[in-house]
Amino acid sequence: MLFLIKIWSFSREHSLSAFLIVAVAGMFFYIFAENEIIYDPEKGITFSKGSPVSDQPSVTKNVPERKIIHTAPVRPVSSVSHSSKKEDLHINRKKDPPEVYFKSGLEYFKNGDFNNALKNFNYADSLTEFPLYKLWKAKVLRRMDKYQPMLALLIKITTETDNSDVADDALLEMAIHYKSINDYEKSLQTLTRLIEQYPFGLSSATGEELSSIARDQRRLIRQEMINSLAILGYQKDDLATAYHQFQKENDLEITGTGTIETVSLIKHLNEMTLKNHEKEIQKTKQLEKYQSLMLPVYLLLFGTITSLFVLRMKINSRKKQLLELKHTIIELDTGKL
Repeated sequence: MLFLIKIWSFSREHSLSAFLIVAVAGMFFYIFAENEIIYDPEKGITFSKGSPVSDQPSVTKNVPERKIIHTAPVRPVSSVSHSSKKEDLHINRKKDPPEVYFKSGLEYFKNGDFNNALKNFNYADSLTEFPLYKLWKAKVLRRMDKYQPMLALLIKITTETDNSDVADDALLEMAIHYKSINDYEKSLQTLTRLIEQYPFGLSSATGEELSSIARDQRRLIRQEMINSLAILGYQKDDLATAYHQFQKENDLEITGTGTIETVSLIKHLNEMTLKNHEKEIQKTKQLEKYQSLMLPVYLLLFGTITSLFVLRMKINSRKKQLLELKHTIIELDTGKL
């Protein structure tokens, strides 16, 4: 108040502009006296109602800061920390759309971090059950060699959501899995189902025509078995007949199809045949190498023998000449007598 009285006395001695200064000063005094300044991390500077400054001592309030935790799904992959502490996707953060976690999972997948990729895909799927998220969970599980949960997810997609855009992708993943475990019959059945049920299906990842890929895979599987059986001596016009004969002669269950046991044994026997063939090739190469090294020796020996023979011929010829010369000398000596 003393400050205002001094300003008022100053304004009486000076012009109208001083009066305006007094008015502005009084306004700021009222605002700061009746309101308390608070800094909020989100809203910035705000004023809250309080007692006049003259009534209470000036006290600074401790405003708790809201802790912000950056979790793995929303951070760029390039800035991912390699700390051993596990991060929680749920603590002190607002719910992000599942697409955020899905895209983050894709980045982790591309960089080979399958644990974090699975973590993000799982959380995206927990927010919104979407067949696409389950498909990528299955892809990650296959890379992690977790085949049982992978197969369960793929079967769920192809049975419960068979009208989705990724059901054909799931069938192709299943066919690849069956082929990897030598169950060629189930792989062929799955590929045939894909071709018949989704003739115009496109890959959700690359946009390729899946039915065309399935036809190529089915042809390659059959050609592989025809060639493998032919190497083992089971060359037949019909693949089923070749299977049947092979299974019968090797005490296997006779199905006429590419069961796991049948295909595994065919591959094993072919591998042994190829190894034996490689050994024979190595022996032949070594023999050829030895022969190539011995050829100069043979030539040298032949040349030596030839030279010795020529030398012997010359020696014999010289001996004959000496004998003739000897006889001539004797005859000359006898004539003198």
